[in-house]
Amino acid sequence: MKLLFENWRHYLKEEPLLTEISYDEVLKRFDGKKFKKAFAASAPRAQRTIESVVDIEDIEPKEKAEALSWLIGLAIKKRSYSFRLALPSALETFFQMKRQGVGHLLKSKSLAGLDVDGLIAMIKGAGPAYEKHKRSKINPTFAAKGANKIGETEDWIVYIPENKAAACKLGGNTEWCTAAPGLDYYEQYHSAERPLIIFHHKTKTYDVRGPQEKGRWDKKIVGKEPIKFQFHYDSKQYMDRADDNLLSEEEIASNVENIQPTMIFAGYDYMNPSLNMTKGEIFSELNNIVISLKGKLPPATITSAKNLHFEEERLPNGGFKRTGVYHGAPATTTSGAPRTVVPPDDGGAPWWSTFDKDGDLHSETGPAIKEYGGSVEWHIHGKPMRDEEAWEHEMAINKAHAAARHRF
Repeated sequence: MKLLFENWRHYLKEEPLLTEISYDEVLKRFDGKKFKKAFAASAPRAQRTIESVVDIEDIEPKEKAEALSWLIGLAIKKRSYSFRLALPSALETFFQMKRQGVGHLLKSKSLAGLDVDGLIAMIKGAGPAYEKHKRSKINPTFAAKGANKIGETEDWIVYIPENKAAACKLGGNTEWCTAAPGLDYYEQYHSAERPLIIFHHKTKTYDVRGPQEKGRWDKKIVGKEPIKFQFHYDSKQYMDRADDNLLSEEEIASNVENIQPTMIFAGYDYMNPSLNMTKGEIFSELNNIVISLKGKLPPATITSAKNLHFEEERLPNGGFKRTGVYHGAPATTTSGAPRTVVPPDDGGAPWWSTFDKDGDLHSETGPAIKEYGGSVEWHIHGKPMRDEEAWEHEMAINKAHAAARHRF
């Protein structure tokens, strides 16, 4: 009877009784009959894909377990493990809002009953009110004292946020967890030796919408914010305001501390329409600014920036080319093939990679990749060629097909 009354008391307080389960317990659902029946032979691939969605650094373990269990249920129901790219960010914001005590801004405090589109729409709808809440929690005096301007160029102003208020102010109207009042991610990331670095564009801005009213998105523009980016070299995060990394996951995960990419980026979204620049061009420009701030940033940060240095240019095929110099190349390629070792003090070995408009390795004039020790690789739209002769043959076939299509 006592338990009955206790449950009723929780019900009246609208505090659902949840039995928390660990991430390891949720993983057992992948071995269940329902999941294996839904995906059969593709079950291992489905599991890897679903797990990757919740591989979010800035949510708690219990939240990750809840999100994974929810996704497994949706995948089984829909017989699909393909999810929208906006889902991880929406999940992160969902849990952060609950932890900050602003769950009342959400139409649902539970993932149960929501589908992916519903979650993303709910987070988008709550966005203006959430931003208004965050701005109200920023101490303007502390923010002004902590906004350490360390550099300036023709287009950019560079800051180090020396306290949480400054991180929130400088990162206003972004999806950065370090700019969210009530969360401790700023303290986790920032230190004098490994600082957060924030860039504000001097002239390019984006619109800030009004607060949510009556459950509807207010389209009224109430202000403008400079286009902004936040770099943290220690954690390899180089984020735009939507908290998307300027560098691809493949590049960041590379064991080689250099940005020269040797992987295929199928469907890689490399453009930033706000600045009419590729993400690589933006990263290169901001990274070069960091290199120029020697003496104002820790030596470790400058070293990391130099290791990531490259230049990017547009190509006639709509793609882009990255070039750089590598100092101290390893003795083997990423595939294990031998490579000429480049001593770290000999001036470096040049490299390049060229891509088509879809982000696939491709070149119309020669090798798509020249690696650290001088080895080259031939690719057409991500398809590797055996050698130059095979590449020339494939190019001739493509040109003949293009000419035939043009005649008709």
